[in-house]
Amino acid sequence: MTERKLRIWRATAIIALCTLLTVSVLFAFGVGTKRSEPAINGTDALALWNEGTGARDKLIDYVSAVTQEDGSDFIPVEDRIAVFDMDGTLTCETFYTYYDTMMFMEYCLYDHPERVSDELKAVAASIQPGYVADETLARNFAKAYAGMTVEEFYDYVVEFGQKKTASFNNMRYIDGFYLPMVELVKYLYDNGFEIWVISGTERTTTRAIVANSPIRDFVEPEHVIGTDFEVKQRGHEDEPSNMDFKYENGDELVLTGGFIQKNLNSNKSIWIEQEIGQRPVLAFGNSGSDTSMMNYAIDARNPYLAQAYMIVADDSEREWGTQDWEAKSADYTAKGFIPISMKNDFAKIYPDGITKAAEQYIPADIQPSVAETPAPDTLDYSVPDNWAYFELGEDRAVDVFLICPTVDTRSETNSFDLNDKLRGKFIYALDLERGIFEETGRLFSPYYRQMSINAYTLPETERDQAREIAYADVSAAFRWYLDNENDGRGIILAGFSQGGEMCLELLKEYYGGDSAEAQALREQLIAVYSIGWMVTEEMTSEYPQIVPAFGETDTGTVICFDCEDGNVSETIVIPAGMKALSINPLNWKTDGTPADKSLNHGAVFEAGGEPVPELCGAYIGEKGELIVTDVTAADYPPGLDVFPEGAYHLYDYMFFFTNLKENVAMRTAVWSAQHNLYGAAA
Repeated sequence: MTERKLRIWRATAIIALCTLLTVSVLFAFGVGTKRSEPAINGTDALALWNEGTGARDKLIDYVSAVTQEDGSDFIPVEDRIAVFDMDGTLTCETFYTYYDTMMFMEYCLYDHPERVSDELKAVAASIQPGYVADETLARNFAKAYAGMTVEEFYDYVVEFGQKKTASFNNMRYIDGFYLPMVELVKYLYDNGFEIWVISGTERTTTRAIVANSPIRDFVEPEHVIGTDFEVKQRGHEDEPSNMDFKYENGDELVLTGGFIQKNLNSNKSIWIEQEIGQRPVLAFGNSGSDTSMMNYAIDARNPYLAQAYMIVADDSEREWGTQDWEAKSADYTAKGFIPISMKNDFAKIYPDGITKAAEQYIPADIQPSVAETPAPDTLDYSVPDNWAYFELGEDRAVDVFLICPTVDTRSETNSFDLNDKLRGKFIYALDLERGIFEETGRLFSPYYRQMSINAYTLPETERDQAREIAYADVSAAFRWYLDNENDGRGIILAGFSQGGEMCLELLKEYYGGDSAEAQALREQLIAVYSIGWMVTEEMTSEYPQIVPAFGETDTGTVICFDCEDGNVSETIVIPAGMKALSINPLNWKTDGTPADKSLNHGAVFEAGGEPVPELCGAYIGEKGELIVTDVTAADYPPGLDVFPEGAYHLYDYMFFFTNLKENVAMRTAVWSAQHNLYGAAA
């Protein structure tokens, strides 16, 4: 017996024992049971549905059949599960009335623009009729409410519901429930059905809407399944496992901005199975994204008689429906669904006083546009706050221009919102690296609208656009540094991962050609530590200023490698079919000569940490990857979903920290001697 059935059995037994004692008291005080007596065949059943059009009669006949205890189609009360989609099935979902979309737009553009990034404002302002309510948009919804407690978010949903939509006269957003469907929910509830709302709208949003709607008495909060945003305990938002801490009195649960799943298509059937644990016998939807839920209900393996109904939005007089009844009803019927015509089946749609407005949409000339909230061309690097490191360290003869790796795991494309939390991540990542360079030169490191980790999984065109935005900032910072701070000093370009990629982009833009500046910069270039990225033969042919390092002391060259365990076919750093030109930081060879771990002077895994000598050896593999020996993938997992097991990318400089630190000092000493500055940077 399932836990749910056990609960029902226990409750039934208790009620049976107590009924004789309580019923007279209840009625003496005028208190009835929660559910009213069934009205299966009464003339008042589904009074807001037109008679003779089919859907109403089918519903009444079905309920009559499955509630007759002596009938062949009888369904026990505990198995009478009815599931409803919300938007477009229970409520209006046309544009400028669609609850969660309009709430996102209002939140970003009017209610709390100070809390969201320019990127999210641009997304909100760009939504127009015909928009696609897909997973990408849902991810932006999640980001908008980051930092709110669940209670604060719930309250905002309720608050938003009091606003009026422009598509109808006298309609608040919370008033968009179809009266015939509300009546149907109550009718089923009165006949022993358990009502579940299975929505593509986020779960807390759906709960708040339902709890403040005409169906609130018929749907329990736990009977809501929706799209899920990530929720964590405040103070632990960035910890990968919730098993690492405990909730205590006074702790808060907050939305992190993360996204878990969009509850459409097959997710609806999956989450019904996971959360209800049995097949529904009635399902109601209105679009293709509901068909999985419908099919799950009417699957031949359902032990009970089951039906699925689809709403057709074909009423253009009382509503904004434009669907073709003939085509839609034929399509749904062929799929085994029973179509419901809003035009012909619904005797009434909305409460008295709510009427269709003259225009469905807010006029375009008063809508906010993307142009009103443009992202700046670049950050302004004359502002000290736009630098993570600025002249950090002692005044030396050389400088290190250090570019932060990817620390943004939230944004869709770029870090348009460089808030305090994200800036803190910049500092944390840079502090892990700075020990390699800080004894050699003074450090400059810009904040920049870097590519998020998600951008690396985008199609090539979108990925390139994100890279251009990130590099525009890096280039602007480097330009400002050259014009205002360099003063002819030697330069080390350094970066890990995305930072390494940006170093190569600087070489391409500033160090090639015969201009006086380019020639001077090549003279000033001590080395480029492009760790965790890739140089190729094709790149060196196109950009002769990119010269791979060939030994331990050459200057003006690029030190580049990316670590793997030897069992990885490809990564986003070294894709399949590519060959990297790498150097081994233990023996400073560019071929496959192995370097024993005895050559490793110390790995470092935290800022200021003690070196761990002889942790691992390394050799260069066939595709140019640096294969690390003496460690296992189990001990050093990839850490990010974009990398496969066996990719040691996260540890590229950590494994060889001390060797790299010594090499920076050595190359700088050689460069200084070449420029008659020997000892100045030692």
